[in-house]
Amino acid sequence: MPSSSHTHPTNIIRSIEWPGAKTTNAATLVHNLTAAGVRIDGVGMQSHFEIGGTPSIATMNQTITSYTNQTNSIGNPVIVALTELDIRATALPVTDAQQIQQFNDYRTAVGGCAANSGCVGITLWDFLDSYSWVPGTFAGQGYATPWFRPANSSSLVKKIAYDGIVDGLTGTTAL
Repeated sequence: MPSSSHTHPTNIIRSIEWPGAKTTNAATLVHNLTAAGVRIDGVGMQSHFEIGGTPSIATMNQTITSYTNQTNSIGNPVIVALTELDIRATALPVTDAQQIQQFNDYRTAVGGCAANSGCVGITLWDFLDSYSWVPGTFAGQGYATPWFRPANSSSLVKKIAYDGIVDGLTGTTAL
């Protein structure tokens, strides 16, 4: 199975899942607020990615640690959660190669959180493509969730992306 290169597309603005000025400034804000006595218990990283555009596990760990190495105003470590995780295709229909990449990307994003004890949770931005926010926001894009419902069917079908999530949580290869 091909591995993800973990390069970030240049046409996307990096968010706080990636090291850089935005993450540094967010971590500084957390530090300054906690130093001023504001209680911040955790940071949620909205994780809306494109297939082929997720941080590596090492990058995720570095970014998560930039928050979790801080303590809040009552002396507890700041925790992190991946919130709204989805990994979308920028063009439809998806190819077999994109599906494999999406598997790798979900495995990496989930594995990055699972590998850091300060990352306490992962929330998917829905589980079924027909309820996803992506097609209504990005015309011609989608396939962002771990399940889909075939036309004229009431059954849910698991994508290999689901197996990437399981692999990220367990560290085993599901494909």
